Amino acid sequence: MADIQSLKQALAVSPDNVPLLLMLGEAYLEQFSLEEAKSSYESVLRVDPANPYARTQLVQLLDLDGRSSEAILRLEQVCGEYPNFGPGWMLRARLTLNENRAREAREYYERGVALDPALKNDDLLKRIRQAGGQRVVEEPRDPSPQPTATARAGPTMIPSSKRTTSTTILLMTAKSRSSSIKSPTLISTGSAAWNQSKRISA
Repeated sequence: MADIQSLKQALAVSPDNVPLLLMLGEAYLEQFSLEEAKSSYESVLRVDPANPYARTQLVQLLDLDGRSSEAILRLEQVCGEYPNFGPGWMLRARLTLNENRAREAREYYERGVALDPALKNDDLLKRIRQAGGQRVVEEPRDPSPQPTATARAGPTMIPSSKRTTSTTILLMTAKSRSSSIKSPTLISTGSAAWNQSKRISA
């Protein structure tokens, strides 16, 4: 933990130094000096109004103060404006878990770790799993139908000798009939439809 007195001395020389202000806020937060931590993070926002870390830490302070609904709303704004800010997603996972929405919490946790693997928190992940927050996995789809041997080989051709015999028989039949000959009925076959399924396992 950074020494609070040393940080104050450094800030006396450079009062708008954002990294120093963030470190001071963190030091106060570790001591559970919530008002002093809040003051430090608000000082950051006076210098850098959009700073996502200071905004996220202020959200955490709101939650610690029992204002969880307001904290979640503010955190949604941070994650919307800074979708690649991992700490925001990790805090969102924790707050969502506290709202008994374990599956959403798992989604936010995985997103935060994907953005920054150093944020991995085994204790938080264990709590999410125990609450029913299993990873959402998309199972592989059924493979596309493969053409049959007959289809690959193409249409079956009748040998020329058999075609000649068939033609002869048809001619002989035609001559033997005095009535008109009906046209042959053409039968077409449709190919079978293939269905794809996707299941989501918790």
